[in-house]
Amino acid sequence: MKPFLFPLLGGFAFMLLLVHAQDDQTGFISIDCGLAENTSYTEKMTGINYISDETFISTGENNVVLQEYRNKYQEPYMSLRSFPGGIRNCYKINVTNGTKYLIRSSFKYGNYDRQNILPEFDLQLGTNVWDLVKNLSSSGLTGEIAPYISNLTMIHILDLSNNNLTGSIPDFLSRLRKLMVLNLEKNKLTGSVPVGLIQKRKDERFTYPEIVEITSNFKSIIGRGGFGEVYFGTLQNQTQVAVKLLISSSTQGSKEFENEVKLLMRAHHRNLVALVGYCDEGETMALVYNFVANGNLQQRLSADVTLHVLTWKERLQIAVDAARGLDYLHNGCKPSIVHRDLKTSNILLNENLHAMTADFGLSKVFATESATHVSTDPKGTFGYLDPQYYYTGKLKKRSDIYSFGIVLLELITGTYNTSSAWKALQIAMACVSLKAIQRPDITFIYKDLKECLEIEMSSGRAQIVGNDDTSSSSSIRMASQIESETSSSSPVIISI
Repeated sequence: MKPFLFPLLGGFAFMLLLVHAQDDQTGFISIDCGLAENTSYTEKMTGINYISDETFISTGENNVVLQEYRNKYQEPYMSLRSFPGGIRNCYKINVTNGTKYLIRSSFKYGNYDRQNILPEFDLQLGTNVWDLVKNLSSSGLTGEIAPYISNLTMIHILDLSNNNLTGSIPDFLSRLRKLMVLNLEKNKLTGSVPVGLIQKRKDERFTYPEIVEITSNFKSIIGRGGFGEVYFGTLQNQTQVAVKLLISSSTQGSKEFENEVKLLMRAHHRNLVALVGYCDEGETMALVYNFVANGNLQQRLSADVTLHVLTWKERLQIAVDAARGLDYLHNGCKPSIVHRDLKTSNILLNENLHAMTADFGLSKVFATESATHVSTDPKGTFGYLDPQYYYTGKLKKRSDIYSFGIVLLELITGTYNTSSAWKALQIAMACVSLKAIQRPDITFIYKDLKECLEIEMSSGRAQIVGNDDTSSSSSIRMASQIESETSSSSPVIISI
């Protein structure tokens, strides 16, 4: 045996996996860097046995990733070792001459130092340079996902989040047999998730005993609806979830359950609630979602709310998020999807008050990409239901636009001394035009709401609502009948 040096250049965070080339774990060394001394565990998803790195290195500091990342990473990435000092830091591992070894290392930053700056560093094996480590997340990547990634046949985790990637999600990702975690959040990708990727999801279906365990025997109710009750739960990897349990006597609920599972297995977007899995066992039907910490928008807007009152900038951000999610359903998915029940209680808010649209039980998918409507019995929530859809039975994208307009009016409720509020009001009034053809497309709505948010964020001082900025460009053109519908040509004060 002789010592093997694994030098690390520069300051960074590190998790190392060193394995001997065998079929089982005999001879494997799986190291969780930053794990407390004399500590070991078995990772639940992979079954790999991990030990601490304390006996392999004498430099560096133990740290943990920030709380917001812990639900996204597997256990080996929760703790880490950072090297704020020194030019070269080395792991020392004994190896045998003449024996071949497979060395695999994985890295996660997790903003442990709260600097939000991804590190770059060199790896060496002994005195030889092995590689330069540059994480792909937040790397300014543009264009479509590069085809060369299909050659990374041994990759387990692919994090392409926080870039400006465009185009569709390529099908070759579903052929990466070793891929266990794929993160494409915060890009500009369009279209549906490839069927092969959907089929790769291993944890999509739960048994009833697992649902009981996840919810601690249905201990904590966090919501109620026509479908049934919603319970707080925790998965084995400590991911927090919300479990929506079907009322067994609800025939309509059963149809909505099947519809929502099929749709959310197909549609994935950062502004749509994420389906973790489902249970369909005997009389038990349950949907398991990622837990969203700040409840729904209706609760936030209610008069008796004891939480902090939403600022105008926060309301605009919520509107932009909801519009972005709806734009994905209408124009990103092929064929298009109409939500059909958009309302404040179906818009959920995460810990950062970013919005995610939920409850797709009534949603409809167009038959073809060229279809303009679906003929169906009117369903939805009165007050948000498009009058034209109600009378004709023709469900269109602009039926959602009407509902979105009502939501936007609720967000605007109150007095805001900014020009962005007046512009947002114009958008809302265009959305709720009684004639569907006069309602704008969600793409233009999203663009104009982003402009409203940019105005608000760049404004150094409040502006008076009455000072309408007629020089600002807008893709929303107010139809002449809007004034007659509001019965006033002066600024409208709305109270809902």
